[in-house]
Amino acid sequence: MTMSAVNVLNAADVAKGTRAAIPAEPGPSTVRRSACLSQLAGAMAKAQAELKNPTKDSVNPHFKSRYADLATVRDVVVPVLVRNGLVVVQFPCDCDDVPALTTLVVHTSGEWVETTMKTRPLKLDPQAVGSALTYARRYSLQSIAGVAADDDDDGNAASQSPRQERREDPPRGVAAADFARLMSRFASVDRAGWKTLVADVQEAWESMTEDQQNRVNGATEDAKARIKAQSAGGK
Repeated sequence: MTMSAVNVLNAADVAKGTRAAIPAEPGPSTVRRSACLSQLAGAMAKAQAELKNPTKDSVNPHFKSRYADLATVRDVVVPVLVRNGLVVVQFPCDCDDVPALTTLVVHTSGEWVETTMKTRPLKLDPQAVGSALTYARRYSLQSIAGVAADDDDDGNAASQSPRQERREDPPRGVAAADFARLMSRFASVDRAGWKTLVADVQEAWESMTEDQQNRVNGATEDAKARIKAQSAGGK
């Protein structure tokens, strides 16, 4: 099937066609799909019947909550989707002049659906954008798969006003020497020492600047991937 033969329908157009009697016009949508979804839907139904919620093996020091990181979500979700003829592709893009992430789900039949999620990092440096994209990848993937990978706080974090979230005295940051020592531990930490390192990060988290927190987040993902690889190699 050639690209020209694919009838691409925007979700807003679908809404217009099915809700013609409703005066209100639906707004623009970031969800797009192929003309038919029958085979994709059947495959997704089978995949979701197999899927289990990922283990919440990470801790958000700021909200004191537990969650499954991106690698854990992928390890649980992707193999099940692939067994059912489904492939997920995620790639960074630009949407309305802000960094965004498009997630595309394709079935072996050629049917597909995609959605684009905007991100709004506080800064536009590579670390902040990368952290926001990792967050978007994780949430998009677990949402599409229909799994729960985060603690449910009943909407408390989302309902806080900007005034509630704002610190009266912004952190000045962990001293450079202390922060360097903390970061160096990520390069050599093993499974036995992981809990101790996480506890030390939690204790220092509120004193870190945003840049330091972003660097810790990146080092955490790298260290966890290395520990998982070492554990797999030792089996």
